[in-house]
Amino acid sequence: MNGAAVDGNGAGDLPLSARILCIADICDALRASRPYRAGLPIERVLDIMKRDVGTGIDPDCFQALEHVLDRTPALSGAEAPAVQVVPALSEDYEQAA
Repeated sequence: MNGAAVDGNGAGDLPLSARILCIADICDALRASRPYRAGLPIERVLDIMKRDVGTGIDPDCFQALEHVLDRTPALSGAEAPAVQVVPALSEDYEQAA
C-alpha cells in the first residue's frame, strides 16, 4: 500500500494482520446481504475492490484474496443468506451506485 493513513503514517507501517483484516472486512461487507440490497457476487466484489488496490488496499493482500476466492466454490442463491430487500432503500442504493 502506498497511501498514507489518517494519522500521517504510511500504510506500510500497518502490521500485516491489519492489512489482512482490512481486505476481509471489505470483502465481507460487499458480499453480505443488506436491507437495501442483496449480497454482491464475488466478481463484482473484486471489481469494486480493485479500484483501491495500491492506495487503500494492499496489493499483496488483494492478490491473496483473489487466489483464495478462485479456489473456493461459490455459494448458490439457495445457500446464500436470505435477505428481505426494502424497496425504498433499494431505490436509494441504485441511485447512489
